[in-house]
Amino acid sequence: MGKRKEYVDLVIQGLKESETEYIPFLPDSKMRDLYPVLVDDPYFKTIEVTNEGDGVSVAAGIWLGGKKAALVITNAGLRMCAEQLARFGFTHEVPVVMLMAYVGEIGERQWWAVPHGYTTEEILQALRIPYLIVRRKEEIVESIKKAQLHASVSQFHVAILFAGDTLK
Repeated sequence: MGKRKEYVDLVIQGLKESETEYIPFLPDSKMRDLYPVLVDDPYFKTIEVTNEGDGVSVAAGIWLGGKKAALVITNAGLRMCAEQLARFGFTHEVPVVMLMAYVGEIGERQWWAVPHGYTTEEILQALRIPYLIVRRKEEIVESIKKAQLHASVSQFHVAILFAGDTLK
């Protein structure tokens, strides 16, 4: 895993310290080192989903069952699950905590990812979803813990965007 091992360890630590056992996820290349560690760790129950909307539904169902989940996706899928987020958040007050790779920021190397950077924060704001942008690895653990706490208190979604070199 090389340099990426540090962010993986910090995400795992944050999830465990926040007592987040269930991890629905849609694999992407930005967080590729995280998935096998989650799957292999007996603490976690991982659910690989076919699209982001399904991930929102699975995470919401886990919350309704009295457990904590963190949906792991890339921000590219945020537009795909906007309806599910709006429905569970506004209509039912069922929160979903999302951990997202923030693709498309200035400095992005992939042309296809740039438009995702243009729309991510605006979509979160339109859906009234509070979010944290994590730009330093030292912020990972506390951000995950704060997100789970805020979701429990507010009964609404929270997103963490891993930006810049955080996932490197």
